[in-house]
Amino acid sequence: MTLQTNSHVELEQQRELARARLFHTLDTLDRRRHSVVRIGHQAKTAMAPVGLGVAGLLVVVITATVVAQHRALQRARRDWRRILVQRMMPEPPKKTFVVEAGRRAGMALVLLAANELGKRLLRAI
Repeated sequence: MTLQTNSHVELEQQRELARARLFHTLDTLDRRRHSVVRIGHQAKTAMAPVGLGVAGLLVVVITATVVAQHRALQRARRDWRRILVQRMMPEPPKKTFVVEAGRRAGMALVLLAANELGKRLLRAI
């Protein structure tokens, strides 16, 4: 009977060892499952700020592109207007040095005469 008892005890020990290994494996799997759930939850909660950041960056890039395009269009329109005005109303021809000097001397004489007239009128009062 001791032989049977020894084999029975050995079988009980093997069974307990197998059970301990299985429980250890189950605990490890359960911890990993909780870790995966926790990581998934963290990813979901972190997704909102990341998404908002990406959306904000997209808004900035699109706005900058639209503003740059608008300014380029305005510049092109301004250039076309300048070209059209120059074609429709060309600049008057340049005056020669003698003509310009005569005009300025005449203006100086007119101003001198007006100044003298003003002085005489003030003295008369």
